Amino acid sequence: MELKDQVCSFELAKKLKELGFEQESLFDWVEIDDNEWLLMGRKKEVFDKQNDEEKEGVVSAYTVAELYSLLYSLLYSNGICDMVISEEPNNLANYLAERLCQLKK
Repeated sequence: MELKDQVCSFELAKKLKELGFEQESLFDWVEIDDNEWLLMGRKKEVFDKQNDEEKEGVVSAYTVAELYSLLYSLLYSNGICDMVISEEPNNLANYLAERLCQLKK
């Protein structure tokens, strides 16, 4: 399975960033040119040294595990203690990212 199939899409990752989700992830969508984004592993020591302007071209590409953790924390903070996935999504990362976007609005 390719890495891009194990993380949320750039579009959903960008939406999660706009909704205020913390940008902590193992992978990032990194802008390499105007409107051209590349999926890369995060080097925490390099990322932490970047200034805010440099971080503008970086969007967390959350994995399924990271998305589930974010979703669980959001549900639990709202008094909901469990989540059931009643369908088999084509891309679980995108499915979880979409649920997070719906709950955060």
